[in-house]
Amino acid sequence: MLSIESTILPSFHAYIIPNFISCRSGYSDLNASGDRIKQVALVAALVELAFAGYAFVGFKPDASSQFGFDYAWISSLGIRFSAGIDGISVLLVVLTGLLVPFIILSTFNRSYARPSLFYALMLYMQAALMGVFTARDGFLFYFFFEAALIPIYFLAAMWGGANRISVTFKFFIYTIFGSLFMLLALVYLYYQTPATAVSAHSAAIIDFYKLNLTPEAETWVFWAFFIAFAIKMPVFPFHTWQPDTYVESPTPATMLLAGIMLKMGVYGLIRFILPIVPLGVETWGNQL
Repeated sequence: MLSIESTILPSFHAYIIPNFISCRSGYSDLNASGDRIKQVALVAALVELAFAGYAFVGFKPDASSQFGFDYAWISSLGIRFSAGIDGISVLLVVLTGLLVPFIILSTFNRSYARPSLFYALMLYMQAALMGVFTARDGFLFYFFFEAALIPIYFLAAMWGGANRISVTFKFFIYTIFGSLFMLLALVYLYYQTPATAVSAHSAAIIDFYKLNLTPEAETWVFWAFFIAFAIKMPVFPFHTWQPDTYVESPTPATMLLAGIMLKMGVYGLIRFILPIVPLGVETWGNQL
């Protein structure tokens, strides 16, 4: 059950605590309210770090998925709200839990307008990143993968530099372009899975690993996933959104991008491309 705490808890803190303090403090004392929100956001991030540390200490170094949960989400389609921590994700869960408190702490020497919203977006992003690194369902992974982009978009658009609007629009175009390719690949893999006891197909990532795709199918699935993840890493020629976004975003957002969010691309390569389309990797890997 630890995975559900790691994913849901930052969202709870993001929605309830900063806004509660903002309302209690009133808008006549914005600096004091901002200081209190910073402190509570830091405490919330430290609580998440404690969960991540507990997972790391209690993790058994084997091939199993641990600290997991599995609930029906869209039962008729075989899509489940399922998450867990394995050897691939445990270090990224710890990294996310470790860096966010330091990023929040780095903001204590300056003030941001609308602090409750600013820190809520940071905690929402932490929750989405935890979801990305622990999801065991393909469409749940996609949901969190997209959800992680929303906070960074608003952080850059609302607290960024002079060219923030054009930069965030460029960032949006790149990410939505890659996301559509990944969605196509996930839908295709979903329809290749056999029927289960309760649905016609399965969206479990472990079931994607069991598929025997044709060489042609592996090729296009490889490219669909690779384009989506290459934009996030990013690699040439999909990297042009990165410099402008780094420059125009507020420093905490840039730290989130560089320190954690870009790791989603590499994680996606390891989680999806290598085990699902090994022939595609063998065919095209040396040419990239």
